[in-house]
Amino acid sequence: MLSAFYTRQGDARDVLRVDELNLPTPARGEVRVKVFASGINPADVKRRAGAIARPMVFPIVIPHSDGAGVIDAVGAGVSPAREGERVWLWNAQWCRAFGTAAEFIALPSAHAVPLPPSASFEVGAALGVPGMTAHRCISVLNDLRNRSVLVFGASGAVGRLCVQFAKSRGAMVAGVVRTPSGKASLSDVGADGCFIASDPGFVQAVTCFAGSRGVDHIVDVDFAANVGLYLGLLARHGSVVVFGSASGMRPAVDVLPLQKHGVTLHFVSGAEQPRHCRDQAIQHINQMLAARRLSVRLPVAYRLQDIAGAHERVEAGAAGKVILDIALPGAAG
Repeated sequence: MLSAFYTRQGDARDVLRVDELNLPTPARGEVRVKVFASGINPADVKRRAGAIARPMVFPIVIPHSDGAGVIDAVGAGVSPAREGERVWLWNAQWCRAFGTAAEFIALPSAHAVPLPPSASFEVGAALGVPGMTAHRCISVLNDLRNRSVLVFGASGAVGRLCVQFAKSRGAMVAGVVRTPSGKASLSDVGADGCFIASDPGFVQAVTCFAGSRGVDHIVDVDFAANVGLYLGLLARHGSVVVFGSASGMRPAVDVLPLQKHGVTLHFVSGAEQPRHCRDQAIQHINQMLAARRLSVRLPVAYRLQDIAGAHERVEAGAAGKVILDIALPGAAG
């Protein structure tokens, strides 16, 4: 099978190769999926580059945890009725060597979720990490009806889904973005407001949106960059859900003012969450997909052979989810 892989970390064009590898055989409890689309997340790119301070655990890695395709074989213990099923994949390469950047993948059956007929494979490949992360960010919050939620990084893959999940639970939701184009990208997801973080009147604008008491909840893509803003934005006894800290993993935090304000902090991971939360996320994502109430932003897709260019696009800060179209016509070269 044609696969993209690397055997050492480094720049995309230096380490990524595309070549034939052996077709996987599904083990007990696994399914084999013919992959039609592979989704690229920032974490995939950082692991390949060595930007995450972890050595390679496996001698060869096929990257990417997200994807979509059709089950073409099942292992022992899996119903044969699953063969031919359209599926979207999550955590495909989490703690495993082989991800979705290949024509086929074998993985645990539970990681291959039925894809509603109304959803394309490209949309399915955009769901895994962003969808599970965003749902976890919103599900840890209490009753959101008539509550205000401020989402930092709202134009990103996770942020857009956070806006939509919070709206589906009755919240009043505003996004925070870096550019006017990011602001425009939220027009189709029902955000009640959108602010550019660098604007001089940012805090005052949020106060006008939420009222003088401040927002009830913040969802944050970059804890290190934004923690200093929390007290000026957040209502007393409000909460913050953190799913990233790209500006620094060891920020200096003045804890006492946050404590006196009654702030509750949640740190979440899409990959690591309780099973019942995972199951709820999958159910909710598929319900919204089937009802055509979930929007993902997909820039131009790349061919598998052009994976290096796709990784570079993610590194350059592409808006939305970059996809490899592996078995579909029309991908960019």
